[in-house]
Amino acid sequence: MLEGKVFFVQLETDSMIAVQKITGVLSNSEPYADLISAIRELLHRNWSCSITHVYREANRCADWMATNASTLHAGLHVFYNPPKGVNPSLLADAQGSTRKTLL
Repeated sequence: MLEGKVFFVQLETDSMIAVQKITGVLSNSEPYADLISAIRELLHRNWSCSITHVYREANRCADWMATNASTLHAGLHVFYNPPKGVNPSLLADAQGSTRKTLL
């Protein structure tokens, strides 16, 4: 498994609610308490892991991957090269380009 080879994980998400639920106080009435507890358990394994909120526009590659994830079969996917179609987003991220959005 990959766990033995990973030392640092930096998780960025555009869901502020997810960050708050994972890093905040867990309520007994939380409908996703089991899932949140499982995520917290993963975060506290033998590696350094951080979770932060970023605006979707700050990471076009992640946005592209999330949008196109439904085209993949279920399971772990390791990409040794960028998936077809992500190159323009990868270039924009590398250049720090932004796109107009309404907040």
